[in-house]
Formats: sequence, structure tokens, C-alpha cells
Amino acid sequence: MRDSITYTDDVIFAPGHEGVATGRNGTMRVSGLRAWRSLDRSMVTLEPRTSRGLIGNCRIVVPTAELPRVIAMLAGMLDAAVPATATPIVVTVEGGAVQDVSGIPRGLTVQIHDYDVDGADCDEGDLDRDADGSLFATDTYEGRED
Repeated sequence: MRDSITYTDDVIFAPGHEGVATGRNGTMRVSGLRAWRSLDRSMVTLEPRTSRGLIGNCRIVVPTAELPRVIAMLAGMLDAAVPATATPIVVTVEGGAVQDVSGIPRGLTVQIHDYDVDGADCDEGDLDRDADGSLFATDTYEGRED
């Protein structure tokens, strides 16, 4: 949900990827983050979205002027997590369906969202909905190569 005045937005983590936050009332499982900018645009607030979809009772407030440094720091952590010699991840599609995914480094996961679900041989309960409400089937491939 984007609000043009305070610019509020959410990031929901991929299924199976939960974080942890500690607030005034203890530890909570985190399934995403909500971020919003102050009316004067001087601060950005990050709040955890709990596994129940509620906003947790804890927050981090960062001066907007410091966001580039924070983003660079986080990007550096991501770069450190992926080997510099990583090979391409190859998704093989034949007949409109994913047949194989190869080249996934050990410890990483590739998630395929297939939106061709009309007439699919599955129940709606086996499908997920994206932020726009569209149905999709999920296929997950785990890293198996070094």
C-alpha cells in the first residue's frame, strides 16, 4: 500500500523466509517490513510485520540523509553472501512448463511463480496470491551445486 504523502510501503518476505525482531514485549517472528517516511521527509521508519500480519511493537528510525549509506552497507552484505565466481542460474522451460533449474549455489533458493493456472490440475488451495490478488503456482528449487 503506497501512500503518496508519507510514502508507506511493505515488503513481504518469500514463503519460508522469516526473520526475527525483538521489541518491548519480547521476540517475534517477522514475515516482512513496513517502511514509512515522515511528513517532513527527514526520517524513514522501519517496522516489522509479524508472522500474523500485524505490525510489531518495535521500530528503527533512520535519518533520510543516511539512507544511501545504510543501503550501501546492506548491499555489501548481499555481495559478500554470493560468490563472485557464481555461474548463471539456468531455468529450462519446455512446453510452457519449467523442467529444470540448474546452477543454483548451495544455500540459495529459486522460486518460480507460474501464472498459467487456468484449468490447472490443482485446487485453488494449492495456489498462492500475489500482492495484486492474482493466483499462481509455486515451484521451489534449492541450491545443490557448489
